[in-house]
Amino acid sequence: MSEQGAGNVVGLPEGRPLQILVVGKKHEGKSELTYCLWDSWEGDRAVLDTTKDFIGKHPEEETITIEPPAPSRWPEHLRRDGRRLSLRYVPDVSAPDWREEADRFIGTCYEHGHMLVVIEEVGDFAPVGLPLPHMRAVLHHGRHQGLWTVMNGPRTIGIDVLGLAQADVVYFYRLPSARDRKRLADNIGVEAETMDEAVFALGPHEYGRWVDGSGEAELVLFPPLPLPQGTVAERHMEGR
Repeated sequence: MSEQGAGNVVGLPEGRPLQILVVGKKHEGKSELTYCLWDSWEGDRAVLDTTKDFIGKHPEEETITIEPPAPSRWPEHLRRDGRRLSLRYVPDVSAPDWREEADRFIGTCYEHGHMLVVIEEVGDFAPVGLPLPHMRAVLHHGRHQGLWTVMNGPRTIGIDVLGLAQADVVYFYRLPSARDRKRLADNIGVEAETMDEAVFALGPHEYGRWVDGSGEAELVLFPPLPLPQGTVAERHMEGR
């Protein structure tokens, strides 16, 4: 994925910074899909690794792990030979101010701009009605900073409306709660019955995709990752 190519994958305008949301039940494949997006990015990138295992299944020598406290400025001094910087921030969730520290790291990425930032467990930083300050800036103005954002979490009911309604692309796995399905449907402009039908059609580790304004026929369903030989085997609901 790159600023030049990512939009072409989903039919959105080329080069437009995207906000991507990945939601669904744990152990279904959210982190694997999120990692695929991370792995395909060509420039500077950072991940807020709330669960501490985002890179675990895919060790990377180039990714630099940063522990609290979060840097107040982009650590340009860590760049080597003009290569991209890949940063992993692991918050100390036992600390009383861990969310504020993690939000400071989000702000560092926001100020740097023109990069990819992955936010695991986005509901911790963008709860309904109370997104943390830097997270709020990302949701409101991230595109103006050239910031490509991938956010994931198990449920939609606890994510602020901006995290849902501002999304350009939504990937969804199984959502057992009717409240989660309805909240997602309401905020992306899909009928609740259509969302229910799509989610109930998903098998283990399968997922669906919605794209804002791309002209796609409602929701598109996909087989589990990894896809055979890297192909994209799209299956529309009516063709299953």
